[in-house]
Amino acid sequence: MNVSAELSALYTIIVSILLFCTYLLVMHLTRGKIQNPVQRIVSQRLGGLLLLGVIPLGIIWPTNERLIQLTFKSPDTINLLFTILIALPVILLTNYKLSKNTSHREQYPEIRVGNWKTSLYIINSLSWAAYLLGYEFLFRGILLHSCIEAWGTFVAIFINTLLYALAHLHKGRFETLGSIPLGILFCGISIWTHSFTTVFVLHCLIALSNDFFCIKSSTDLLPNH
Repeated sequence: MNVSAELSALYTIIVSILLFCTYLLVMHLTRGKIQNPVQRIVSQRLGGLLLLGVIPLGIIWPTNERLIQLTFKSPDTINLLFTILIALPVILLTNYKLSKNTSHREQYPEIRVGNWKTSLYIINSLSWAAYLLGYEFLFRGILLHSCIEAWGTFVAIFINTLLYALAHLHKGRFETLGSIPLGILFCGISIWTHSFTTVFVLHCLIALSNDFFCIKSSTDLLPNH
């Protein structure tokens, strides 16, 4: 039993939970105080990058440099490209079908405006990428690797998926249940490609294509801005 690795993993889990709860609090506070939908969502996503990415990096690095090195390990390029090529048509087809669901379009895109200019697409894409970079660094980066070091692959995937599902509770039953198989898959892909960056790219493709299809199908639901 590696006591040091277990303590490190527990420390990472506690830090991750506290920072994610702080992020949810920030989301709640900005929802009521920032009326402009673009400014509100962008500020929430940048807050996510800070709380889920930058701050955990600053906390963990001084105490566990090896974990950071494992997290930022270069991906297996062949496996990365193969994964993206296989996943891309599945992502596009799934999101296209989801965009036809009215309840889904009531949630996405998160920026609820009717006039989507090119500049807004760029802002939306960059802010999504910033948020998801921090998000995946936390979940499929330091959290996954620290748990693998302490308890092995299968326990690490279980813990990661459990926390990932709990992180979706505020988004409703459908996304919470859907996050379970997706969480397992994302962990597996991160391990197979030796990097969280593969899942970061996939998550960006999911978020951006979902927004795109919902925007094209939601002119009747999005308010003018």
